[in-house]
Amino acid sequence: LCAMRVEGIYEAQVPIEFRAILELGSCCKLKTDRSSTFTMTSVNLEQLEAVTDAEYLPEKSIRSAYYYEYRQDKFCVIAVINTAANDAIIVGVNMEFPNVTKIYDNEKAALEGTAVTPLLERKPTVNFNTFQCATVKEAQNTVDKYLRAIRQVDTQPMFIAVHSNEQTSALMKGVQSLKEFPLVRIHCPEPTNLFSALDWQRNVPRRIIKHYFNSFVYLHDYVQYSRYLRIPLGNVPADISLFAADLFYARHLTKFGHVLWISPLIRPDLGGKELDDWRIGSDWNYSAVTDRPPAIVNHSRLSLSCSGFFD
Repeated sequence: LCAMRVEGIYEAQVPIEFRAILELGSCCKLKTDRSSTFTMTSVNLEQLEAVTDAEYLPEKSIRSAYYYEYRQDKFCVIAVINTAANDAIIVGVNMEFPNVTKIYDNEKAALEGTAVTPLLERKPTVNFNTFQCATVKEAQNTVDKYLRAIRQVDTQPMFIAVHSNEQTSALMKGVQSLKEFPLVRIHCPEPTNLFSALDWQRNVPRRIIKHYFNSFVYLHDYVQYSRYLRIPLGNVPADISLFAADLFYARHLTKFGHVLWISPLIRPDLGGKELDDWRIGSDWNYSAVTDRPPAIVNHSRLSLSCSGFFD
């Protein structure tokens, strides 16, 4: 890239999602010289501009629901807890459930008076409806019908906190109604042998309820990250520290007119220049190292330097 034959450089390997977060942040609006939103079916990135003085996600400004899915061999469990209402469903494949409402009440009572109590937006009671299905597809259709009913009845803004080891694309492929909601991933992976433990049919519902309560703690932290980094809530990654460093550095470079070249791997991508740099190898070629505690002496370089000095 530093060679004289290079006349110019261009930006490459910058995902469109990262570019949108980089330029727009968490809040944006249509530019004033653009058409009305009522006459537009879609907008481009160039038609939007960032808003830095807006408060992102004020308290109790948006509703949420909790989605849990876990699969192992022929077993599967899917749970949806509608935080805005007082109902929930748990669908199991080849499994039976105990009294989930009683488990919920016990776990809720155990959290009373703790430090996380102010963060828990829960109803006094939640009516759990359990379903038993023979196949995963049947369970997904049951959950899809439930989410579709929520979308039709409740027109208020709502996002779904998703807790699952499955990829988001795989979840939306099985449950089509997930595409109708903004999704926020809860980055807390489940063990691979959850259904192998003894008394797992009782432990799994209890685990779902605990994860549901813990999700409010995660969401509280995610909202703080989103406000500080100016990124949408649904784009909070698992490794928030590394992402924050990349984002702040990219914004700093863009501010001063630098062109971005993002590496798809963990190691930096130097555009191939690291392959042409042989200085380290040539400097230490055929070196004779003296074992001295204070320093390491390269005699070949030392002799060349001395001969040039006396000449």
